[in-house]
Amino acid sequence: MRLLSMRSLNVPTMRSPRVFRRCIVILTSVALLACRRETIPQNIPRKHPGRPVARIGYVPIAVALPLFVAVDNGYFRDEGVDVQLIRINTSNDLGTAGTLGRVDFMMPCALNVIFDIAHTTGIKHKLFGVNVYSDRAPHIADYLVVKHGSEIKKLTDLKGKRIAGHPGTATLAVLKLAFQKVNIGPNDFTFVPLQPGEWGPALTSGAVDAVAAVDPQATQLIVDGVADVLVPGFYAKAIPEMPLSGWWVADAANRRPDRSTFVVPVVNAYARAVRYISEHPEEAKRHFKNYVAISDNALPRMQLNKWLSPNEIDVSAIQQMADAFATNNVIQAKVDAKDFLYK
Repeated sequence: MRLLSMRSLNVPTMRSPRVFRRCIVILTSVALLACRRETIPQNIPRKHPGRPVARIGYVPIAVALPLFVAVDNGYFRDEGVDVQLIRINTSNDLGTAGTLGRVDFMMPCALNVIFDIAHTTGIKHKLFGVNVYSDRAPHIADYLVVKHGSEIKKLTDLKGKRIAGHPGTATLAVLKLAFQKVNIGPNDFTFVPLQPGEWGPALTSGAVDAVAAVDPQATQLIVDGVADVLVPGFYAKAIPEMPLSGWWVADAANRRPDRSTFVVPVVNAYARAVRYISEHPEEAKRHFKNYVAISDNALPRMQLNKWLSPNEIDVSAIQQMADAFATNNVIQAKVDAKDFLYK
């Protein structure tokens, strides 16, 4: 299987006026999306004497909604901590930041990333929340999509094709596991790691044939008529009700002597946000607006992941996924999921 980026794709020359105009449209779209991302505000901690500041790293996708809700609704403040949000592009980079002490919490980060960090460094970050990827309404929050009007109609049509997804190892792991069930091997497709803002232009231009897209960007592509859904809830085709991402306290932060006034408040704020989303899903969606680029017409169409608080985590489901990852060489070694639980 080959890994490509937009820079390494074969792009036609711009001698033709038609090709030149097409490239201009694509580049303009990318620039506009980039500008939208850059205007998203970062939350700067309001320092109060004696109040700790928790540095929270996050990836700006739909699974981070409890974090957005907790910030906007003042749950961290109520619990007695200030927060600094640090936006990071991939789970791999987020896991590295937590391991190097650059962030205190990873909210959320893919489990396979943390498992590999533990194997490599011996450091085991602690899991206090899980978000599940489902293929059952009302919790479908990822889609395998193709260009609107594409001749690709079924999963097996993707053999030999180029498939984009979020950079990092999590999406690639899902693709491998899901495709092997329809006899598409790891060398039978090309994974193209692209940031969400690049998914639409890449589909439109034909640079990729499909995207394993997550919300809110996935629903935006569908609503805008850029993409058609090939498989809703694609992640769950790899492993049903897949507990792919977790909410983590970094090992160093969890060992702080002020853990009770630093870690516990953050965990409590997360749990409050999960309850709020469960009770007020439509109101909760509005919190995306301050953190990710999503239009008002796409919000009602979005479904939401299912989030689990510490007392709801099913360690057997996590173990099952970890075992499947190890068997298929998605992670470097087998793990005992209980070793990673927050207590």
